[in-house]
This record gives sequence, C-alpha cells and structure tokens, in this order.
Amino acid sequence: MVMIELPQPSQRARKAGPPTTGSKTFSAPLDQSVSNSSSLIYNGDGDEGFCYDDTLEASGQSTTYAPPVVLTGPMIAGDGYAYVAYEYQTVTAVSKITEMCYLEVYGQSGSSSVDTVSHLELLRVGSDGSSSQIDVKDWDAKNFTQYTFDPNNVPGNYGTTTSEVNLSAAPTLTVSMITNADQGTMLGWEADTPAYCASSSGNPLPEGCNSTAPAASTFGIAATVGDSVASSATMSLPGQASLINPVLQAQDGTFIGSVGLGPSPGSVTQYNMIAFDSSGNLNWSVPYDSPQIATADGGVIGASGVTYDANGNATGQVPLPVYAWTGNAYQVDPGQAQQVASTPPDVATSFWPGGDANSPPGANASGTKTAYQSVKETLYVRSFAPFQWFGPDPLHVPPCLLNCFMGDNRSFTTSLSPTVTSRITGVVIFRLPGMAIIDRYAFSSPTYDKWGDTKTAKPDINAVTIGTDTLEMGFFGADPLIFPQSLAPYIKANWDMKYQETASQVCYSGSLHGNQFPDAEAFIVNSQNQASMLLTFTTTGDPNFGPWIYLPQDGTRDMGSFSNVCMAK
Repeated sequence: MVMIELPQPSQRARKAGPPTTGSKTFSAPLDQSVSNSSSLIYNGDGDEGFCYDDTLEASGQSTTYAPPVVLTGPMIAGDGYAYVAYEYQTVTAVSKITEMCYLEVYGQSGSSSVDTVSHLELLRVGSDGSSSQIDVKDWDAKNFTQYTFDPNNVPGNYGTTTSEVNLSAAPTLTVSMITNADQGTMLGWEADTPAYCASSSGNPLPEGCNSTAPAASTFGIAATVGDSVASSATMSLPGQASLINPVLQAQDGTFIGSVGLGPSPGSVTQYNMIAFDSSGNLNWSVPYDSPQIATADGGVIGASGVTYDANGNATGQVPLPVYAWTGNAYQVDPGQAQQVASTPPDVATSFWPGGDANSPPGANASGTKTAYQSVKETLYVRSFAPFQWFGPDPLHVPPCLLNCFMGDNRSFTTSLSPTVTSRITGVVIFRLPGMAIIDRYAFSSPTYDKWGDTKTAKPDINAVTIGTDTLEMGFFGADPLIFPQSLAPYIKANWDMKYQETASQVCYSGSLHGNQFPDAEAFIVNSQNQASMLLTFTTTGDPNFGPWIYLPQDGTRDMGSFSNVCMAK
C-alpha cells in the first residue's frame, strides 16, 4: 500500500506503509510551492522637501510556502520504483519603488515584477526509501509593472501612470502516466492557460486591457529513464481537444493510448485510439475505439472487441469478458460474476499490456497501476520409445509378436529438431504470472511397422489452471497401426506443476504419473527460447513385453517428481 500525504509548510513527505497495518515505513520529500517577495522603497525629494516621514519603511522581504498539487495517484513502474506526478510553483516578486511628490501631488516611480514558474515534477521512490525528483517540464509566467510619476497627470492628487505587461499565465496541468518498460515512465500532459490581460495602463490603476491573450491549451508527452527525462515532445493533432492518454505499451515498446477530438480543448466529441513512440511520432489512429489489451503479435484489442494488427488494421472480433490472472474468463452480470468459456488472448510481454476488460484498463488483470511483465513459457511432455524396434502386433495378418514397430531410437533431450521423434508430445503454452493457459495441443510422430505401413496418431490432451499457481495436464493416445483401434492400448501421462517466481527467475515443482511405458521427459522453454529439463523417466519394461505389462494400466503410476528447478524467465 502506498499513501500520499499532502505536506504542510513544515512537513513535506510522501509516505509508504505495509498493507497489513498502513504504518509509516519511510518518507520521501515533495517540493513545496515557494513565494519569495522583496521590496525596496525610497523617499523621493520634491520641490517642497520630503513628501513622507523619515520613518517610512525602506525595504521588506518575505517567504511563504504552500503544498504541492498531486496530479496522479501512485504507480509502480517496471523498474520497481513508485512514481507520483505533482506540480509546484516558485514565485519571485521584486519591487523597487520611489515615493514621489511635487507640491501637493503624490505618486510613485519605479517597477515591480512577478515571475511564476510552474514545475511538472515526478517523485521517484525505491523500495528502500531512497527517493529523487525528476523535473519533467517547466512553464514560466512573467508580470512586469512600470510606475511613472507625472505631476501634470493628476486625478485626485495622485500623479502615477501604471503600465502592466503579462507574458503568459500559470497553467492548470493534467497528467496521465504508465510505465516505460523497465526503464521509467511515459507521461501524457495537458497545460491549460486561462485568458489573461497581456497589457494595460491607466492612472492611477489600469482601466481595462489594451490587449487580451485568449485561453490556450498545449499537449505533450515525456519519457523518463532512471531519474531523468529521456525524451520530451509537444504533440498537436488535428482537432485535438484532450491530452494524449497513454494506456498500454505494445510488444515493440511503443505506446497505445487515446485522445479526445473536438471543436476546442475541453470540448471532446469523439475519442480515437492512437499508437505513438516516445519521440511523439504518431504511428496510426483508429476512430471511436480505445485500447484494452496489447497482444504479442504487436497489435491490440480495442474496447469494442475488435482486434488490430501492428499497423492499426482491423483483423477480427473477439469477446471481451473479464480475464483473471489464471486466464479464466468471467461475464459480470448484475450482482454476480459467471465463468464463461473463452481462450485468453496472447498478451504482449511488455510491462503494461493491460489485460482487464473493464474500462479503463490498468497494467494487469487486476486493473491496477502496478506494472508487470507477461512472460510466456512453453511446457513439453514427451513419451518416446528409446528402442530401435519394439512391441507386438498380434492382431496383424500375419501376426507379429516381437519388434513390430519402429522406435524413436534416442535418449533424453530438450531439442525441438524435427529429427527428434516421440510417440506422443503434449504442449502447453502458458503465461506468467498466474499460469494462464494460452494454448494446448498434442501430436505424434509418424508410426512405422516392419511391413512398411505408416500412420500418424491423433492423441488427446487436456490442461487446466488450478488457482493461480498450479497447472495440470494429461494426454493419451494409441498406436494408429493396430487394428481394430478399440483394442489398441493407450500411452497415458498426467502432469501437475506449481511455480514460484522472483523478478528474474521462476522455479517449478511437480510430478508425472502414467502407465510407466515407454520413457518420458518434460522440459520448459522460456521466453528467451532457453530450455531446461524438469524430469526424465526411464521405463523398466522390456521393448516387447513392456507394452503387454504396462500399457493396460490406468495411468496413475508414479513416474517421478521434481522440486525447485529454477531458470531465467
């Protein structure tokens, strides 16, 4: 749990506490708004002597503080740091005035200036309590006032003409933020400057404006890496009426977001889904849709359920239930959630792919502002005959009792070469965290017998995620050359596996059960295409008598287990 506490002038802090108690574990400073004012006042000589008493205050200086304006809630980025966007101002006011008089005419001569700098800032806090500030962008609003004493211009015995010039005005800021991979953040910002009087003059005070600057809005993005700004750009799209809102990070590291269009800033009549890079280049735009889930092929699923490729072209339509971390899908009906059949999308492996079908989407399946990387792993469980020839076929005409079928004639391996054959291969592609199953399938290498006949079996497979950390898979299949097939015994395998993960690696534990013939191997291929063997099983069965003895079993015999086999993600 991360809590934001607005600091008082004497207390500048951002607090973080554990989720169990909420008690403070560390504080990190937020910059306060600071106003510094200084003045220098002189008595001026008039033809009739001093106009004012010698006790007139000659100078003054003051400093005041105000809390910053927090612009976003806390976000945990892919680099493990917590970020909060906020705004503070530094105001410097300086005046140098001479009090003047001539006969009975009083007035002032001199000038004053007010310089207001608005800072868009990021607070970056590590889990150890270390913190730093990142100055994302500054806006400078200047005011200059000139006082001119003229005893001949005397309305009411006050001979001062005041001329005022304003260069811009302090903007109101709006910010949206997601992670920038595991490097930092991506921000979209909007700065709305109100209409203001650019110049005025009058005696003793300005009467109306000589010129007025209209209200204006500017939009832009900024990417941070570490504790500094890596890139920043102002973006102005045709008809843009809202900030660029980054929503997802795509597979290639670019960003997919939304933008409002309309006749003027703040008057949004439609939202478009857009793709852009960290330099502010627009890659594509789709009207009347918004991003929901970034996909592994570089595309995106819109909130409409339309699927788009990496160029923004519509490619299909999918249902959008609410997906849990496990990949299970739920249809939210009034008062309850019902599980529905649906294959989870192949989510991008960026650190902010979305995954929640609610609106607006967050970084993950919970819809929160905590970045995570979707890691794709592939499980292979293979049953293979290590023999050159094996097995009987007593139903063949003529009957065959020994070495009737060609074996795979190999040892244990994680190779995926087409030359590495197996009687049955079960494959489950799943995503971490949550072990959400993306796909599952089983296949067999061709079977050959001693008479030169060949056929390929079509095994069955089933796989399911239990809870958020357990995967179960089972497959079975028979020799396709045995006739009739109803009398062919099945090779069976039943697999279960749990996992634990850290930031850099994942550790698996599990077991294999089956009918103990023939040999078996199981391994994982991670997202970096690195293979790690989990388990091997060597049958004790004879090449020819083993099928008679073991294959008729029910497939529940122990074939080995493994514990805490760890590998890189």
